[in-house]
Amino acid sequence: MLPSLQGDFQLPSHLELDQLVYNVELLETWRSKDLITCSAIWFLDEERRRISPLYVKSDQISDLNMLNNISNRELIKKSRENLFSYPISNLESNIVISFFFDPSCEPRYCRIWNSLYDDSSSLRRFKISLGDSPIITWEVPLKYGTEVSLVHNTPLSLKTKQTLSQIFVEQQRKHPIHDSLGALPIRRVHSISFKFLRNYGDKDMFGFNGMEILDENGTPFTSHDIEEIFFENTIDFTNPTSIIQKDSITGTFSDPFLMQVSDPYQQPKMLIKLKKSKYVSGIEFYNLVIPGHNDIGIKLATVSLDNEQYWVGRFPKSSSKHIYLADSHSKEENSNSILCE
Repeated sequence: MLPSLQGDFQLPSHLELDQLVYNVELLETWRSKDLITCSAIWFLDEERRRISPLYVKSDQISDLNMLNNISNRELIKKSRENLFSYPISNLESNIVISFFFDPSCEPRYCRIWNSLYDDSSSLRRFKISLGDSPIITWEVPLKYGTEVSLVHNTPLSLKTKQTLSQIFVEQQRKHPIHDSLGALPIRRVHSISFKFLRNYGDKDMFGFNGMEILDENGTPFTSHDIEEIFFENTIDFTNPTSIIQKDSITGTFSDPFLMQVSDPYQQPKMLIKLKKSKYVSGIEFYNLVIPGHNDIGIKLATVSLDNEQYWVGRFPKSSSKHIYLADSHSKEENSNSILCE
């Protein structure tokens, strides 16, 4: 039998907020009015080592490969095919690229490098903000790069930085996901499955507080959208109705969902079958928050849509994570994104 872990558990104030969000707005090219290019945008720690973001997104750009390339290991791209390159003649606003980081890997510097190829379309001016709070506006030289500090004029605490990031994230979730050509290519699916690869150290159980599966407008699914939930590689589990939660208590106080395994090497699987196919734009995942039991929480997992693996990545301990699924191609966090380098 599973132990009873229910009770009035409040999320500690220092864990209410998760990722840090740094926005890079591309303000101006050197001459071109039609195209903007850039080789790399890197975020660095105090010792100027590159930090891989948890993920990168832009409301104007749906090509995840292009977004991921801009922060990969190659600072000076050796081929045009790997450059960040995007048409701007028909855009109504500047391109903004959002970089999401685990607070334990807080960036201190940003390094931006231009292409060796087309001078005309190379990035000239940019602005970096923490959430919607501006930090710096600067210029990138041709065929070279620049590095700027991310320290505000008035130093901010980590909690304040997380608060600014969370305000930005919540504002983004209030709007449907669109680009300049309309809605992003969000998939319509019949089922969503999870494979829980690793917890935070407990030998017997995996668990989480709940999740919100979001449609194309960012509206959470309800239990009425779910036909059935199936499980594999578990010897016992608690009430599955606690998985999909609609009310405001989700993530701060909840009846956690727990899965018991026969040995620490088992990897539980969960399949959520929908009553009818629906569009899925993202998942808000609330990890386990129970004082003294948080090692049960999910650390690594995969997400599949209609049995096709779509995402693999890390969940922060005792906190939440948003998984963006608004793209027609598989999005996987590479191994460098799962842990700080």
